[in-house]
Amino acid sequence: MAKIIPIDGNKIRLPGSRDRITIIGPTGSGKTHAAMWHLANASFTSRPFVVIDPKREELVAQIDGAEYIEVGEVPKYPGIYVCQPIPSDGPLVDKMLLDIWDRENIGIWFDEGLMFGTGDGIDACFTQGRSKQIPMIMLMQRPIWVSRFAISEASFIQYFGLKDARDRSIVRGFSEIPVETRLDRFHSFYYDVSRNKNYHWKPMPEASKILNRINGRLDAMKPQRKVI
Repeated sequence: MAKIIPIDGNKIRLPGSRDRITIIGPTGSGKTHAAMWHLANASFTSRPFVVIDPKREELVAQIDGAEYIEVGEVPKYPGIYVCQPIPSDGPLVDKMLLDIWDRENIGIWFDEGLMFGTGDGIDACFTQGRSKQIPMIMLMQRPIWVSRFAISEASFIQYFGLKDARDRSIVRGFSEIPVETRLDRFHSFYYDVSRNKNYHWKPMPEASKILNRINGRLDAMKPQRKVI
């Protein structure tokens, strides 16, 4: 678990099997690293978890047990499934998200919100994802260019800082995160929406430890991968 500095000293909740966490920060801030840590603790052993990876992230490529699928394909069985859309695949990604919304009980890890973070699919998954058991991990650099539901309907927000005042104003509008505070490198604020509590986190664990946890959990599933 990440080393944590609690602001108020209370026990910290982590995203559950129906929750949506939005991770915000500029390039190089550590948000992908954080998203992988949340994925390592996600419910992919009991449901499919689709990783939408247009940037071909190096850490994602090191998930040994992940299966690669075509854009638009919706998996049926537990595990981690990676698709790698290109910019022109926007309509296919939107339809894929609507199909996930329709099928229910499928997780989504979405990098990068700036590229595919608008449309009926993303709005449906954020606004009704909890009741449909669609946990989500959304990464974004520019909240101003992504559906507002990705922040307004998030269960948790992890914030690594933003340079643009317009982007900071959106985060400020939906949270108690001190968006003007300058954070040390790889530090973040972690905001629990329902409890209205904010925490300051030190950097996440090493990437090797995160990958070992993901790969270990996937490896343990091999005898039962085709069972829901």
